[in-house]
Amino acid sequence: MKIKANLKTKVSVFLFSLLFSLFVLEVFVRIFSVPGSRIEPQYFYSENDTRGWETTKNFKGVTKTWEFETDIDISSEGFRDYEHTKDKINGTYRIVGLGDSFTFGFGVPFEETYLRILEKKFNQSSPGKQQYEIIKTGIPGYCLLQEFLLFKEEGVNYKPDLVLIGFDVNDHVDSIEPFDTVYKGFLIKRDSLKSSFLKEKVYIYKNFQSIYLIFKTFTIIKNKIFKTKEAKILFDEQLRNEYKQKAFLFTSQVLQEMQEYCQKRDIKILLVFIPHKSQVHPDKFKPTMFSHYFNGLDRFLDETCRRNKITYLNLLPAFKCSAARGEQLYFNIDGHWNSNGHRLAAELIFEKFRELQIINKNNVL
Repeated sequence: MKIKANLKTKVSVFLFSLLFSLFVLEVFVRIFSVPGSRIEPQYFYSENDTRGWETTKNFKGVTKTWEFETDIDISSEGFRDYEHTKDKINGTYRIVGLGDSFTFGFGVPFEETYLRILEKKFNQSSPGKQQYEIIKTGIPGYCLLQEFLLFKEEGVNYKPDLVLIGFDVNDHVDSIEPFDTVYKGFLIKRDSLKSSFLKEKVYIYKNFQSIYLIFKTFTIIKNKIFKTKEAKILFDEQLRNEYKQKAFLFTSQVLQEMQEYCQKRDIKILLVFIPHKSQVHPDKFKPTMFSHYFNGLDRFLDETCRRNKITYLNLLPAFKCSAARGEQLYFNIDGHWNSNGHRLAAELIFEKFRELQIINKNNVL
């Protein structure tokens, strides 16, 4: 009896110590902004048969990280945007904006996203004349192929005059094989489904930052030891080079198909290169294995767009100049633009449209 009582006491003390340690870690992570922690609302994502996932129609929620808390309001069309009609009003110049979490506006209010700022600037520039409307279809995690599929399935129905593609390194890296999937309303790594714990406790994993951090650390260690497919691509130099070349080829093919598809429908394309944080601040970031994928990407896009007669805008030079003047364009820890980054992007795109004589005139690209 004494042994059983002692065992129960030890187990109780152990469980209490474990829970208390997790509680302290959770408080520490939230107060001291430990990188890698994130809280995402459940059912923000839904499965999609052709694209893998989409943002859930009519969803309302909050996305939280160590640096920001953002309200999310998804329209009945499934986008972070106000409602649009499929029919286009006469005299309206309509743009469909494609992209991933940058175009979605991860971390900033909707009114401070670059496409919304751009839309307002357009209409302020032509009061009472031609009107401009931007359908904002950015979906977190999307690659270029998914964006093209979304355009063919949804975007083209809005009868756009132009497609604006917000292209960042993830559009390129994930183009061969997206590593994410939807499970119980969360967007998670496919490898996570191999863990029975994560499959059953995904809500805890996604909503408690300490648990998220522990399993992210565990995943990194596991990847290095067991060499998962994603890890092999990151850590094996030969595979990395092969994957990069495949990604270049695939991106080129998708852009060519998009141009051919749009050309048949008299729709123009503007591709905007969104620079990675470490490209804008090379002095603050050491080269990593991930850097391999965006080295030369802006030049590759320039050449590909020239070959396919796609209008191209590289934001990197202007972003580097602005950062050199001391302007903070990205969050400190998170890799996305803050409000300053979105504002600068909108200004640069606006000037590109002015250069192309779209603003206040009826001629198009």
